[in-house]
Amino acid sequence: MHYVYCSAAGKISLFSIDEPQVFFRNGREYLQFFDEASGRYKTPRLDRVLFSSDSAEEAQAALVQFQKDTPSPTARPSSANRIDAFEVCFTGFSAGDKARLVAAAVEGGMQVRSSVTTALDLLVTGNNAGPAKLLKAHNQGVSITYEAGFLHLLQTGELLDDV
Repeated sequence: MHYVYCSAAGKISLFSIDEPQVFFRNGREYLQFFDEASGRYKTPRLDRVLFSSDSAEEAQAALVQFQKDTPSPTARPSSANRIDAFEVCFTGFSAGDKARLVAAAVEGGMQVRSSVTTALDLLVTGNNAGPAKLLKAHNQGVSITYEAGFLHLLQTGELLDDV
């Protein structure tokens, strides 16, 4: 399946998923897939999908049309993107990096957890993330991202827009 997607910043892009998984978190639907090119999980919001098709050619034509018809994006103010009651867990970070990320999450109104639970919304992984937490999060349908994706979430309210 091929998707034309508009990020929170207004960037329009095209991505393809062999086996898309749709899940529901905090009142929104998301697609989740493993992106082979970046080696990371990506979780675009389903309501930001502008067009989908089984045909790569149709999707490419739609991308060109949307890019032509869409004005240049403007920056969103970060103060309007507080995320309440969102549960996040950090794994694979040094103590200093983890403390910095935990402080940012708390400032953003998130609840920080030390383990993967069924209520967890997001697992943020560092370079030393162990396979057990990753596997448990994946099996429970928890969104998985990396530090840059988490910081993007804090700024825009959107999970992993760099698809």
